[in-house]
Amino acid sequence: MSELQINDMVLTASGDFKKVFAFHHFMPADIASAPGLFLKIVTDCSTEIVISPRHMIYVGNETYPVEASRVQPGDHVLQLSHVDEGVSRSLCKVKHVKTVFHHGAFSPLTEDGTIVVDGIVASTYANPLYATSSEQVKVAGIPIIHRHVFTHMLVTPLRFFCLHISDKLCMVDTDKESKMVGDFFMHELHEWAVRWGIIDLGLLVVAGIAFFAYLIEMAITNLSWPFIVVAVIGLNAVIRYRSDKNSKACSM
Repeated sequence: MSELQINDMVLTASGDFKKVFAFHHFMPADIASAPGLFLKIVTDCSTEIVISPRHMIYVGNETYPVEASRVQPGDHVLQLSHVDEGVSRSLCKVKHVKTVFHHGAFSPLTEDGTIVVDGIVASTYANPLYATSSEQVKVAGIPIIHRHVFTHMLVTPLRFFCLHISDKLCMVDTDKESKMVGDFFMHELHEWAVRWGIIDLGLLVVAGIAFFAYLIEMAITNLSWPFIVVAVIGLNAVIRYRSDKNSKACSM
């Protein structure tokens, strides 16, 4: 993981190799000020992964990942590997989970928001500190959207910029701990929302805007007319809403 660089191709949950476009964390062991707390999850398939407790990992046949801290011995994690016939997917039983301390941390962001680490499929996203109950984004206690999907939409502007405009802003200095541009989308926005008491409600507004950017990104990368039509209709609705609101304000 420490050798990963921007634009490297890595295996993801899709079974394909996707590009690393940015980093949430890039902290080499030799410059880490203190060891960090991680979980070492060992399976009966002779695979293991060292992951932060709040990072999300795919368990069983679940569609979306769960927080690593919730993984228990006896659970099954998703394993993926390349074989001659293509891609092999299997469920591996967790033998044990133990707390370990390591210097350094690396959290790459990929095109589809997933990554295969030592054969085990994980999300590239983590549950924020204030999300204490589940991986669901909630507003007034009501689950709205899964955290993995939500965060993937939230980083759409960054992903689009790094992949399709310029990767210069997304590069990291491998010789020192640096403030990553990905950290703004993955950490600062969450912290800002907590500080102002907005939490997920405010981020949902941002995610709504990012969702339109996501549709445009999909339309451009896939040249898909349905995505283009939906994006245009959505953008037109937003413009008309703002126009009507301004008109009412003027009439008053």
